[in-house]
Amino acid sequence: MNRRGKRVMIAGVRGRPALLVCAALTVATLSCGPAGSSCPAHDYDMRTCPSPMPSFSTDVQPIFAAKCTTCHAPGGLRASSPLTTWKQIDGLLSTVVTYVVTCKMPNVGEGGVALTPAERSTMLDWFACMAPDN
Repeated sequence: MNRRGKRVMIAGVRGRPALLVCAALTVATLSCGPAGSSCPAHDYDMRTCPSPMPSFSTDVQPIFAAKCTTCHAPGGLRASSPLTTWKQIDGLLSTVVTYVVTCKMPNVGEGGVALTPAERSTMLDWFACMAPDN
């Protein structure tokens, strides 16, 4: 029997907000990690966009450059998924949100450098603001 999968729709939510809502729902299902996990994944659920909102070019892009491009740039372990420009990040946004929220990236085991609490907070704030190219 050949059945097509059903699509899950969120009433009244389309585009980037729907993407971030779906990422948040994914995070909610993944955030129940092993006992003793130090990742505060639950801190994203109720986050709202702060004022002033983080700037991609001033606040967020330097974090990606320092912490992500070790692997996610030409010559890196994950060169096939580059994260050097806003457009590249936007193309992988739901994955990036999930991995940052659940503290799975940067992958310290593969030579990545962990985000500081302040860097992680800046990225989570930027995600909550719908990840603008500002």
